[in-house]
Amino acid sequence: MVAFGQKTTVPAKPAEKPAFAYLLATSDLDVKITVLNNQNSYTVRTTDELVKIGLDAGDNIIKITPIDGGKDGYTITKTAEKPGNSVFFIDLGAKRSQKAQEEQAKTFEADRQGKFDLSEENFKKRVIWGQAKDQSIEYTLLPMGTEDEEVEATFNIYFGNEKDLTGKKTVCQLLGKMLYESVHKDEIDQELDKLKSRIYFSSYVDDYAYLYISVNSNRQNINRALEITSDLLKHPSFNESDFIQVKKKEIEENTKELGKNYNIYDEIISKICPIYPKDHLLYRLSKKEEIDAINKVSLDEVKQFYNDFLGTTDAYVTIIGDFELNAVRDQILEKFSGWKSPKPCIPIPQPQQYECCFGKLVRDSLVYMPEAENVVVDIWLPIDLNGNDKSLNDANTFCGLIRNRLNKIINKKDGDSQFLGVWFSCGLSCHTSFPSELAKDAINRLVAEIKNIRSNPISNEEIEAFKFEYDQGYLKNKDFFIASLLRGPYNEGKRIHDFFVSIKNNQSITKEQINAFIDKYINPESKPITIQAGNIQK
Repeated sequence: MVAFGQKTTVPAKPAEKPAFAYLLATSDLDVKITVLNNQNSYTVRTTDELVKIGLDAGDNIIKITPIDGGKDGYTITKTAEKPGNSVFFIDLGAKRSQKAQEEQAKTFEADRQGKFDLSEENFKKRVIWGQAKDQSIEYTLLPMGTEDEEVEATFNIYFGNEKDLTGKKTVCQLLGKMLYESVHKDEIDQELDKLKSRIYFSSYVDDYAYLYISVNSNRQNINRALEITSDLLKHPSFNESDFIQVKKKEIEENTKELGKNYNIYDEIISKICPIYPKDHLLYRLSKKEEIDAINKVSLDEVKQFYNDFLGTTDAYVTIIGDFELNAVRDQILEKFSGWKSPKPCIPIPQPQQYECCFGKLVRDSLVYMPEAENVVVDIWLPIDLNGNDKSLNDANTFCGLIRNRLNKIINKKDGDSQFLGVWFSCGLSCHTSFPSELAKDAINRLVAEIKNIRSNPISNEEIEAFKFEYDQGYLKNKDFFIASLLRGPYNEGKRIHDFFVSIKNNQSITKEQINAFIDKYINPESKPITIQAGNIQK
């Protein structure tokens, strides 16, 4: 590397290495640069000179983008010329100048006053993304001002594949419960209380098998809370007496749900239009089946599952709130990297024929449950997009518009608090419930309105009301949107970009566009299909 202040020229083809990159350091900060693929480390101080960073032979040129003018370091990305090796990340830590610290204090205060700028540009400027040297855990960090200096960290640790996980779904779900149990649990709880922090573990099987960890803390104590989390994750006690208590609690909770109207309804739905066969990893167990499965799991099975699957090769952590960037980043890299997963993580395939359960329906279904207080109903109108993914945004907007229309229909008589879910799933899917004495009339009104969609076009007033509602919901739930945009793989901000594209698309939606969608995709011969379960009055 050249000495600072020395006159340099940029060689066209450096003899020592065929790949190289240049960083123009113009900020007033000291920036530590770590090249992850060969662990070389350099320090760049204030200079206008071009500084050459040598890379391993065969590496492609990398792009260096300053974050907030260099105040927060640099995002460095490898060009996508080599399939399967398109991202080259260089981790950076920045020693802030006094001016930068003062600017951050002003920004944090604005955040606390609800003035966080929800724009793609602001996210790009403020979000710090990186990955451990061993290419394991990825982190997405958003330092921002919060009430009482609160910090939230969420981990998603993915593992396994369909073949290796089959028959182990219940074991997986118990693992998350067991990881928080410890022979020192009372001491840990007491310390977390003093730290004003909370840690929560759970595990699931969905498109992936994964462990979810939530850590709520504050600026002063987030590092210690992360240390405790790491210890619980990497050094579980797996005590027999704790396991017995975990199983007992899970069985008690499932037993309470036996016979509940909505659970029976869900089980009925799964039999009328099964999404997965019973031997499929993603088959949804009934409460009775779940209790039986829990009873059969042994502690040795949980231990073996942990040893067979857990590691941070496919792990992601998102931290949002008031924290010291470099200290937290160092803690993540120290405590959660270097733990290789025993097996690769592969998405659980979802066969095309199981994607839409309603697509199996050909007629209305009624399930009489005299003991129930309500009637639960699903109404489905088939819509075939013919594989046109570009129409999916219009389909989702259409469902939002119809939800607003249906809400007006039922709330005229059934009360403003009536829940009505409407979404796109191989068609217009509508889910709600009514008191038994109101159900028949209310359901008839919903079905009639859905039948008349083609003959009752979307109006300008409905379009404007939808846009206003969308904007208000977005603005009133900033914390939710911020967290949902950043959790999981950062993927160079693709989820953030796609979200803001969808906002732009929604703002430009017209009645002509949606009505054209209706004319093109809703078959005039299609009729709504209903499934009802509960105390149905004949």
